[in-house]
Amino acid sequence: MALRRIVGVVIETEADDEEEVTVAIETDLDAYLVAPPEMAEELIELMGHRVQASGTVAEEEDGQPVIDIEEYGLLYDEDEEDDEDEGDSEIDDLHEIDDDE
Repeated sequence: MALRRIVGVVIETEADDEEEVTVAIETDLDAYLVAPPEMAEELIELMGHRVQASGTVAEEEDGQPVIDIEEYGLLYDEDEEDDEDEGDSEIDDLHEIDDDE
């Protein structure tokens, strides 16, 4: 497993057999399933928005990448926020996950 930082759009995925909420972060290269399930439920509120997420990446048996998110932040594009300075996207708020939850 590798620690990675990805940037992409939160998308809905098909429900799994246990009917748990499943979302992914779609990057230019791939779509990373979000783990743990509690994080997927939290990210549902950001559906369609760009986020930056850091965590451990592994692959399922079918080759689908999964990111076990340790922290994430909502990104704003220049065209989404006219009040922001020109330049790179900015992180609005970084959320860190407690291991004790």
